[in-house]
Amino acid sequence: MLYRLPVWNVSLTRVHTTRPRRTSGVRIGRLHVHTAPLDPDEIVDIDGTAVTAPARPLADMARRLPR
Repeated sequence: MLYRLPVWNVSLTRVHTTRPRRTSGVRIGRLHVHTAPLDPDEIVDIDGTAVTAPARPLADMARRLPR
């Protein structure tokens, strides 16, 4: 929701994040941490916080959401 992109029929009860590590992800309560390699051009700074550039979450959602 950081980029205020529209979502359709997507449950927003869980927060998904991606960390650039090779170890496995984790689920803690409503937080789901994914791990995946991130290229430097996939990371941008928004108000002092490193976040994935808009194209990355769009690609991640396209891979995971029902068609």
